[in-house]
Amino acid sequence: VGNNTNVGIGKLSSSSHKLDIEGSLGVSGNVVPSLNNTFDLGTTTNRFNDLNISGTARIGDSTLADESGVLTAAGTVQMNALNVTTTANISGDLAVDTDTLFVDVSTDRVGINNAAPSTSLHISGTDALVLPVGDTSQRTGAGVTGAIRYNSQLVSFEGYDGANWGSLGGVKDVDQDTKITAEDAAGDDNDQLRFYTAGQERMIVNADGSVGIGVSSSGTYKLELDGSMGISGSIIPKVNEAFDLGSTTARFRDLYLSGSSIYVGGATIKGEDNNLLIEHNVTADSLTVSGATDIDGSLNVEGSVIAQNSMEVQGTAQLNAVNVSGNADIDGTLDVQGAANLQSTITVAGAADLNSSLDVQGAANLQST
Repeated sequence: VGNNTNVGIGKLSSSSHKLDIEGSLGVSGNVVPSLNNTFDLGTTTNRFNDLNISGTARIGDSTLADESGVLTAAGTVQMNALNVTTTANISGDLAVDTDTLFVDVSTDRVGINNAAPSTSLHISGTDALVLPVGDTSQRTGAGVTGAIRYNSQLVSFEGYDGANWGSLGGVKDVDQDTKITAEDAAGDDNDQLRFYTAGQERMIVNADGSVGIGVSSSGTYKLELDGSMGISGSIIPKVNEAFDLGSTTARFRDLYLSGSSIYVGGATIKGEDNNLLIEHNVTADSLTVSGATDIDGSLNVEGSVIAQNSMEVQGTAQLNAVNVSGNADIDGTLDVQGAANLQSTITVAGAADLNSSLDVQGAANLQST
């Protein structure tokens, strides 16, 4: 005991401590400070080596307790660094740097840069989310429904539906041979849509809006088709008398119609009982008719006319040459500048003007000049 009333046990008393002990201190009761929240156990420069407690340690309003070998903390725990080599069980929320990583145990939600996650995983940021990247062989062995990854071999994002992996980029089937592509390769920006089925390109839409079906559109036509076209409705031009069907250099071969009429300008061509009826004036270089011919208007043929059956002209007939095997009935004027060979009856109700010979093997009935 020093003259300053300080006590030393196992050593001389210290002037800085009321009780100075050289050796261990054993107690059989509690060590309780005389004032609450006033004294420290150790200092920032003189610390104890280990703290061995078999019960609960209360630090402020928080507690640390041992539960079957697991250290349990009740309250908020803040640490500069944490190194866990085995399992760490946290019964409350987990906050790393306030919201860098936040786990809300009441909703089972995780927030990244978000302390109030509204979904199972809520990420707040403006950069990007990087998904797993690998080729087809690196897919998970047992696919998990809803899995998403980037396939570096197929250059496409893909997802697993519980049975198969499928592309998430555009329209593609599982084996990638039926699809729609917007560019030939990433970054090409060729502004074309290509449609594939069974590995073959079937249709293309070009940047100018032209479409090719079965052919790579040249852009000359709005729609270019390689193959036959079947329709179940009418083909009607949007503007009257503005468009053609074919051209002088690109023509259709044959025309098949099941209707009764063809309208050409102001003329009408009709089919009645296997006969062809033209309700307008007719002008032709040459004309050969094997069936009956009924012309309500004028007939002007600069070449020869061969009628193997009866021919009836109710208007004027002006012909270079005429050869009729059947009856010829002309109600108007007959003007033949060449030879006229009639093997049957000819009846002319108007004037008949022949500049060459007239050979009639049947009756000739001229009611006029």
